[in-house]
Amino acid sequence: MKYLFIAHSADRSGAPLSLLEFIRALQNIDLDFECTIVILKAGELEKEFSNYGRTVVISRNKRNNLYEKIRYRLVRSKYEALVKKKSFHIGLANSSSSWFFIKNFSFESFEHFFLRLPESTHSIKTILRGEFKALRDSLNHGHLKVVAPSNANANSLKECLDKGAKVQVIYGIAANKGKELSIGDSPKKLLELKEKGKVIIGGSGRLIWEKGVDYFLQVCALTVKKCPDAHFVWLGAMGDLNTEAKSPFEKRILYDLKKTSLQDSVIFLPKTSAPEKIYELFDILLMTSRWDSFPLVVLENALAKTPSICFKNCGGAEEFIANDCGVVVDYMDVQNMSDQVVSWVRNSNELNKIANNAYNKGLTFNQVYLQNQLKTILEEN
Repeated sequence: MKYLFIAHSADRSGAPLSLLEFIRALQNIDLDFECTIVILKAGELEKEFSNYGRTVVISRNKRNNLYEKIRYRLVRSKYEALVKKKSFHIGLANSSSSWFFIKNFSFESFEHFFLRLPESTHSIKTILRGEFKALRDSLNHGHLKVVAPSNANANSLKECLDKGAKVQVIYGIAANKGKELSIGDSPKKLLELKEKGKVIIGGSGRLIWEKGVDYFLQVCALTVKKCPDAHFVWLGAMGDLNTEAKSPFEKRILYDLKKTSLQDSVIFLPKTSAPEKIYELFDILLMTSRWDSFPLVVLENALAKTPSICFKNCGGAEEFIANDCGVVVDYMDVQNMSDQVVSWVRNSNELNKIANNAYNKGLTFNQVYLQNQLKTILEEN
């Protein structure tokens, strides 16, 4: 069958990585697999996408001037027209940002067209603005189908879509399959911390309000009072926070960091193409996100034998963590989160038990699991 995939970007982030695994799974279950991949914004995953089929990149530049905006619209219109002329059996777009490219498609010309919405309903409405009604209308016609990465995300979407809207769940998987990791290339300062017997508490994501970096610092401030050997590492900064803080939120984080004298207890690392080498050094992962539909970072850390602590009602992380792969605390309860960190630090046997549970469960979120989910979705539709 012929597939059309729409990636809102090729950045090394959750949605594009999930789409890559979807493509790999469909290639494995369809002997006549043939695909075209349209990437709306260039990024470091372009080469990996190109391994599976013809790949088209719509924009390689920031659209921060009138020329680039006009150029982007012209190129986008050109490829929209080409897509309409081609005959595809199945289409899959990987985020609400893709709507602006697919909104004029004749969805009834596809056997199935799926729109994966990993964002919160608030983010979707913010991104789409006046287009949100058009999306709802397309769903009402039945030719466009919505896929969510977790039950929490699906339930949230149903609240803002028309009553009776069908939202199907496909859980993502981590690219790391539990292989033996080499930590030789990890940042020297982290290796030195491990050699000194420090406990490393990790966090991950862009430095934005939604990721709860401010909560991460609050947990750090509470924890180091009881566990001086605990060190907190956030992976995903855009550079050296001390010299390159640019956004208002980054500047607030830097302000808090200095006011609380936590500079010696917190490290901010830039994002990397091999995050698993960092996760291998984490002892505990803090999921402080205010919302994360189904964070792959929890799976990636599970495969590195790093258990997680997350907030309740903040997305799909707790669906993986459940009762025996980590701990779920009430939203904003940073004291409870800190207490749990202290408890695990002081009871390594319990920490290791939870870590092994998370690892074994993480191994089940593999390509076979994803292929079975996709087969079920295609058969049901």
